[in-house]
Amino acid sequence: MAKKVIDEPKKPEKHEYVYTDETSTDTWIFKGNTLLEVKLDWSKEYLKSVKEQSIKDESLPKSKRKYLNPANGKYVGYARARDLGFFED
Repeated sequence: MAKKVIDEPKKPEKHEYVYTDETSTDTWIFKGNTLLEVKLDWSKEYLKSVKEQSIKDESLPKSKRKYLNPANGKYVGYARARDLGFFED
């Protein structure tokens, strides 16, 4: 009986999808169906508006302000910002 030669399946290659809107460019990198990495690049206009917003908030007490989390681009409250080490108390 002769041995059957089985072709080994090709390993999935990396591919990426890029999504762009007015505030950011998101790059999703996959290997096969597995998500490997997500890169977020914020636009200069968006970062400038966030900075202007934080300047307006300086008149509020720390506990009433919102803080931008640079890791994910979302706003967090005072307690979470303190836990993340945004400032020294």
